Formats: sequence, C-alpha cells, structure tokens
Amino acid sequence: MKLLRYELPLEVREQIQEKLPKSIIKKLETYGNKEALSYVSGCVIIDILNIATGYNWEFEVLDSWIRETPPTTDKKTGNPKEQPPVAHVRARITLHFIDADTGNDIAIRKESFGSKTVIGGADKQQDIFKSAQTDAIKKAASLFGIGAQLWRDKSEQDYFEEISYVDPWTDEAKAAHKEEFDYIDKLIKDKVFTKEELEDEISDFTAGQAIDVYEMEPQELTDFVKALKDSEASEVA
Repeated sequence: MKLLRYELPLEVREQIQEKLPKSIIKKLETYGNKEALSYVSGCVIIDILNIATGYNWEFEVLDSWIRETPPTTDKKTGNPKEQPPVAHVRARITLHFIDADTGNDIAIRKESFGSKTVIGGADKQQDIFKSAQTDAIKKAASLFGIGAQLWRDKSEQDYFEEISYVDPWTDEAKAAHKEEFDYIDKLIKDKVFTKEELEDEISDFTAGQAIDVYEMEPQELTDFVKALKDSEASEVA
C-alpha cells in the first residue's frame, strides 16, 4: 500500500510546535526524583488541539482496565510491600483537515496509553478513569509534538527548532509586504538611516532577536514599519 504524504498547513504546524510559555508549566514533586517533573494541565493540551484544528478533532477511549500491581520490596526491611492497583486507558486522537487541492478529509491518528494509581477513598476513586483519560490525551497529543518540549533537554530542543524551522518569507509573503520593503529601502536610499543604524533599530524593536528585516516575522515587519512611520509623523508634528 502506498503511503500518501500530506503536509499540514504552516499555521497548524506553528501552533503545534509553538513552545509552551513558562507561566503555564507546572512542577510536580515525586518521591525518589531529585528534580520536580514538568507538566501542563489537560486543558492546555485541549486548547492547543482546538486552536490548531479549528475544533475539528476526535478523542476515543479504545479500552480501559484496572491492573493489579505486583508487590515491591521494602528497602528497609526487605519484606514484600503491597502496592495499589493502576487504572489504564488506551485512547486515540484523530485530527481532521481538508485537503485544499482535492477537498478530501485528511484524518491523522495517534494512539497512546494513560494511567492513574488507584488510591484514596471512593470520593477520589470515582474520578480515576477520568484522570487516566486526561493522561492519555496528553500522551497521544505529544506524539503530534504538542508539549514535547517538556521531555527535551536544551540541546534536543535547540536541534528540534533547527530542523523544524520554516522560513516565513515565501514568494507570496514577500509580494504581500512589498510596500514595507520599499519603505525601508527608501529610508536607506534617502540616508535617513545607515545600514548599521537600521540594524540597531531592528534589534531594539525585536529585543535583540533580529538585526535584518528577513529575520523578522511578516507581521513583525508590518508592526516595525508602522512604528517607524509613527515616529516620523511625530517628529514632523
């Protein structure tokens, strides 16, 4: 069977690959771990899926069960130590997109498992499969790359950003922003700025993230040019 390759729209890929802000990343202290585990809530993952697909995705629970956990060994006494059972969920996420060329529905599926230890009284255990389901959503979504940064170290994250970078300045984008490019070229031609002074302006505007117009995002270029024109107008006034 021939595997057909479908390329997700750029805006969808950017939404999926976007780094999670530190403000929504939480820390979980776990016994035996020197460092707290990083995680985000299930609501964050659902929000990203909703925005990336325009709410056009499905979540299915394929199977669920409770598994008894074998006893572990008490490190102090060496005696067997009973452990609580664990609830498991096997689930699937399906993302739906419309192929712009054919009009066909494109379905992309990922499956994963979620789990939750069965602890506490009935008031806690009644939500045990709900918690396992949320865990399954997060793990299945991570197979698309959503939230994967939580498991990458710095070198892995740097490598991912390098291989996944997509130049936003397509021929269409350059044509759409021709007016902004012409305005900046005229500033240089009229000696309003030297090339070095323009680089300083861009660096200040982007907080040091860029020194060249092509290093900015298209919308960022529009905002930069607007700021230059507003400054020019205020000086004239």
